[in-house]
Amino acid sequence: MFLNKKLIFFVMVFILSSLSYAQVCEVAKVKDVLRKNLYLYLTSASPSPLALNQVKDILIFYLNIPQGSVTVDCSAPGSISNTPISNIVSTGESAPNIALACPDETKYGECSSSKPKYCYGGSLISKCSFCGCPIGNSCDTNGNCNPTASNITCFTNRDCGNSQFTGNYYCSNSYITKNYVNYTCINPGTSSSNCVVSTYPITLSYCNSALNQSCINGYDICQISVINQTIACSDGTQNNQCSATKPLYCLNGTLINNCSVCGCSGNQTCSVTETCVQPNSCTDSDSGIAPYVLGYAYGIQNSSFVNQSDTCQTNTTVYERFCSGTNISLNSVACSYQCLNGACINQTNQNPVAILKISPNFGINGSFYFNGTASYDPDGVIMNYLWNFDDGTMATFSAGIHNYNLSRSYLINLTVFDNGGLLNSALQLINVT
Repeated sequence: MFLNKKLIFFVMVFILSSLSYAQVCEVAKVKDVLRKNLYLYLTSASPSPLALNQVKDILIFYLNIPQGSVTVDCSAPGSISNTPISNIVSTGESAPNIALACPDETKYGECSSSKPKYCYGGSLISKCSFCGCPIGNSCDTNGNCNPTASNITCFTNRDCGNSQFTGNYYCSNSYITKNYVNYTCINPGTSSSNCVVSTYPITLSYCNSALNQSCINGYDICQISVINQTIACSDGTQNNQCSATKPLYCLNGTLINNCSVCGCSGNQTCSVTETCVQPNSCTDSDSGIAPYVLGYAYGIQNSSFVNQSDTCQTNTTVYERFCSGTNISLNSVACSYQCLNGACINQTNQNPVAILKISPNFGINGSFYFNGTASYDPDGVIMNYLWNFDDGTMATFSAGIHNYNLSRSYLINLTVFDNGGLLNSALQLINVT
């Protein structure tokens, strides 16, 4: 008897362990991803984020889902691409939704809120066998709804409403969960028929903490917590840590100057170039001889150590800061056309050139290093950087790290602004897996 109980226990553990790996998809989402990407391939209207074999896999998968299913296990790989269906669905969600919709904004292949209309090829057609009829009407063989002779509320569940998921995703006992609204016709086709509406939660994927997964409210996939890899620098400083030698900072195995984070030693001052400068010295970023480049001087002024930038004295005159020994001096320089943002510009001011470089953050999933420092201005200086990460967030650093939570394609946009007020942008597509 003890052996039987022990055997049952291990069988249950095995079953539960197997379930924890399952990825559950909403059938409606699978259908929506298939519709969007299949339309792109059939019309060549826009590139799909899915490979053709992945589109074939999700089509085969969808056609084999039992009728009436609300959710389906999509953890198995596709038979052609060998990509897990869950990954295909996640990636395919980013496809543009450009399939022909109907005038009332009903999606192609879906029922309109006005029964029994169905959206097909951009037109609304009657299809009551699929979309149901308004209360007090019955469906005929032509797909039209006709008033009933007696007081009959409903003939099918569809007459009562479209059962579907509603609201946002939330977490319940480590399960990604979403509420489902279900419409049921009681005593269909009789005078005592009536509609019953019920809402209940449906658990989707299980987030297994043993696999470093966690459930986060609002997300439809489990989040993977990744611990930063330890990539030590030459002096033994760990990755993303300040060195004992200020202002050095360890970034992906390389020591860089980062005094805004690591500070400076003694009475040194942090400059805009992230280096530390001594109060008893003076440095000038443009050597005081380039009025068409915004310069910065770091030195003594009025017995105090300060940093100052070149500024416009008037609309056509620039105050050029330069070093005189350890002190900061200034000189007034006339511009041939205009002074803007601390530097002269030509009447034919040239656009800056945006150059972006993106690389994975040493294998850390969803983490990328973005570098725009190769950008330049042919006749001036880059004043500002603006990154758009295509996930609702932006940044203004010249180079830095950004993390993504969802696996899909992202179109990165870097815009640079020069001292003449002109701008230029560069784009690059990345895939987060």
